Amino acid sequence: MALLLAGLWLAEYIIAVPGFVLGAIIGANIGSAANDGQFGILSILLAIVAGALGAWLALAMFYLGVFFSGFSIGFVVGRSISTAIFNSQDTAITIGIVLGIFAGVLAIALWNNLQVVISAGVVAALVGETQGFSNRPELLILFWVIGIVTQLALLRLFGRPKKSVGSGDAHSPPPGSQV
Repeated sequence: MALLLAGLWLAEYIIAVPGFVLGAIIGANIGSAANDGQFGILSILLAIVAGALGAWLALAMFYLGVFFSGFSIGFVVGRSISTAIFNSQDTAITIGIVLGIFAGVLAIALWNNLQVVISAGVVAALVGETQGFSNRPELLILFWVIGIVTQLALLRLFGRPKKSVGSGDAHSPPPGSQV
């Protein structure tokens, strides 16, 4: 919830969380495959190690992290809407992947201008997945809007963060301004 409401100030975590989740999923699947399809301690250990590696890689490769952040929004929203319309998991996953790729590319293109929107969207998608309402687009959108409105209110009260990933030096003048 903190990321949903204050994502602009916690941009590094917004990038690290999807990297961790993706790494953990990959690690757990490798552990299960190595253990004859059984999820066990090996799966848990590999999920933790691969998740930590995924978070580190996401931060180390900032724009890859931005892409995965956008991808997670597009995937969850696309899957949610298509599940409601088509009632087919295969179709939902395919549409989720296509919209995820589109949203990932869009996130990179718009990161500096839309950090609030992107950070709130990523966390709304993660909350939807973890709380089991990813098939309810109206709730995903509601959480997204709550995050955007709260972050914009905090931005108005406290101003931009001193420094965040990809935003450059807070003391440098905006592009095109005269010093």
